[in-house]
Amino acid sequence: MKKQLAGITLILMAGSLLCSAQTIPGGKAFNIREEKDNERLIKQFDKDGDGKLSESEKTAAKAAMDERIKRLDTDGDGKLSEKERKAGREQMMKKLDTDGDGKISDEERKAAGRKKGTGSAAE
Repeated sequence: MKKQLAGITLILMAGSLLCSAQTIPGGKAFNIREEKDNERLIKQFDKDGDGKLSESEKTAAKAAMDERIKRLDTDGDGKLSEKERKAGREQMMKKLDTDGDGKISDEERKAAGRKKGTGSAAE
């Protein structure tokens, strides 16, 4: 269950990276959530603690993401449809929203992070 929750979180982070990418004048792409999402990915996969992802750590992160996508890819086409992404978000909401109010509070994020061993799911 913890791995599934972490997987859904990673997929949603990756999806939010793709969805929030924008282009600024001059054609340079930027992402309004990129820095925070990168910090989360580094924190999760930086096994040697040097603050960046080595090639082997990047490979491990990609493999983990691929595995998690495979679990959510119910039709087996190798991609996550909107329906599959929605199901993943609903699963995550059901796990994290412990008070059932339809929102993930800071305390619920922190509790999920403590269960996962990271201190905070929002960090």
